[in-house]
Amino acid sequence: MKLISLLMVLALPCLLLAQNTAVHPLEGTWKMTTAKWGKMKEHKQTKRDIYKIFTKDKYFFIYYNDQKFSGAGGGDYTVEGNTFKSTNAYYSWDSTAVGKTQTFNWVIEGNTLHQFGLIKGADKYDNYVIDEYYERVEDGIGQNEHPLVGVWQVEEATYGNETTSAANSRWQVNKIFTDKFWYITYFDPKTGGFNGAGFGTYALKDNEYHETIEAFSWDQTAVGQTNTFSMKIEPETLVQKGEINTDEYQNYTIIERFKRIE
Repeated sequence: MKLISLLMVLALPCLLLAQNTAVHPLEGTWKMTTAKWGKMKEHKQTKRDIYKIFTKDKYFFIYYNDQKFSGAGGGDYTVEGNTFKSTNAYYSWDSTAVGKTQTFNWVIEGNTLHQFGLIKGADKYDNYVIDEYYERVEDGIGQNEHPLVGVWQVEEATYGNETTSAANSRWQVNKIFTDKFWYITYFDPKTGGFNGAGFGTYALKDNEYHETIEAFSWDQTAVGQTNTFSMKIEPETLVQKGEINTDEYQNYTIIERFKRIE
């Protein structure tokens, strides 16, 4: 075998790996700037904080302001050219939107994402116009090799005085860590029922994890708090332990063991 051919054979696995791990332009964390929904005649600046996160296969979004949590949704998506198809696993505003696949157009210019199309087939939102502009605030998580960054799913957890596992719980619990943000959601994967969501920023030093809450659907008094947890990170397993104190959840124990799903 000629030397050049041998080098090409040796390099092929690396090239395939690079292709498989390429980060799509949609991937990343985006913050909405303006939007036109439903029968609105023109785009208006959003009065809420609205974030949307695309990972390799999943998307997450949350609406809130300093007064209250407004809603959340998420699921799986695929990209075909300048369209993407998304299927909601949960959608807090209308459970009839769960399981239905929607097609949206997307255009990225610089750090701006324009997403537009129609929601179809949901009871509250049939043929409902979605026309949104976002500003990129983070690159995709595929560009960060830190072992915490990724999408995780609870296998076993203790909440307060109750311990449960994914096998015997109605709720699926997913948590994503980007470079800066965390986002957690509880939903029923069978019915699309929505239990709640939280969102905020974090700082990690060694095994001490500090989580600041910006949105928390279960109790508004949690917003603005920074809670400290111990964190044990392994390649495919994550354990987070600590407690929170709010009006609704006083001295409330949280122990979560996650498995990596992305």
